Amino acid sequence: MAQIKGPQLVMDEMGKQESFDKLIEYALDKDYFIQAMDSKRGFVQIKVIQKGKGIFGRDRRLLVNYLIDETKKDQARIRVQINEEIIELAADGTKHYDDLGRAIKEKLYVTYLEELLLFYEKVK
Repeated sequence: MAQIKGPQLVMDEMGKQESFDKLIEYALDKDYFIQAMDSKRGFVQIKVIQKGKGIFGRDRRLLVNYLIDETKKDQARIRVQINEEIIELAADGTKHYDDLGRAIKEKLYVTYLEELLLFYEKVK
């Protein structure tokens, strides 16, 4: 059984390589852009554009890092880091990104971890 603990997901009955393979499948199914991956190190980085809400909402670009390690035989831990940028539109129509650094909103982490957990439970 998998469970969310802080900004991480603990996968029982699933080792590091299987967790990595399922994470790639998840990213492709969600149509996320895979920025980087390294199966040996258990690293996947995806890029996501979140549309702003409301009339004054600004779009955000998120770089989501998933780091997978094996805590014991047939148990993997997936840790998450999120870097957040606001997309600014200049008067001439060009875009630039204001880097806000590591996201601190717990809800943002929980959203991605719950989404991932639902996917893992569905494909078991």
